[in-house]
Amino acid sequence: MSALVPLAIVASGFRPHLGLVWAGVATFGPYAIAAGCAVFAARRWGTGSPAGSYGLRFRWWDLLFALAAVFAYFVIVTLVSATVVLVCGRPSGHSNVMHSPIAAVNILTVILAVLVAPVVEELVFRGMLLRALQRSLAGAAPSAGRSHGASVAAVAITAAAFAALHLPQLAFGVSPLIAVSTFVMGALFGTAAVLTGRIGTGIIAHALVNAIVASTVLLH
Repeated sequence: MSALVPLAIVASGFRPHLGLVWAGVATFGPYAIAAGCAVFAARRWGTGSPAGSYGLRFRWWDLLFALAAVFAYFVIVTLVSATVVLVCGRPSGHSNVMHSPIAAVNILTVILAVLVAPVVEELVFRGMLLRALQRSLAGAAPSAGRSHGASVAAVAITAAAFAALHLPQLAFGVSPLIAVSTFVMGALFGTAAVLTGRIGTGIIAHALVNAIVASTVLLH
């Protein structure tokens, strides 16, 4: 998100406050549209609400599952990234969270990363898309084996789509390893959604991962 700020300020004629407004619109606008599409789909083709259509519900044990998912995420990403670096060398680039000298930008970054992105991205990818793919791949009268295969395929496809969504950030100098971290995130949280029938675990885990990454960068 921070990479959009210089562009927005230039587009606003080097007026920083107006640039921040444009950066906020450019950043939060797509999330608002995505959330609106998910809600519309739930009302049009689902049960009428995101809770029933996508499993947007929380249980107290979601926190425990989320902590386990966060631990698994960092272990897997560390091992896979280390393997990639060992084989291919360390790629250039930085984290997709950047520290800015403008305090308002850092505040917007935290709000986006910890509050907005986890809810909207889990709602769309592990809620709407994952469930739609499960139904489509399993067919009208799925057997147990076909249903399991459909779930595995749906998790893999949505994880790949989630990783692909983040690849345009490479144009702003973000490390290519983001493809690894986002695919692992998508696979873990997608598995949690399939096993629990809810996206509560994924939302909490997603928020925790983003909070850890953001705090590491912004407080460094």
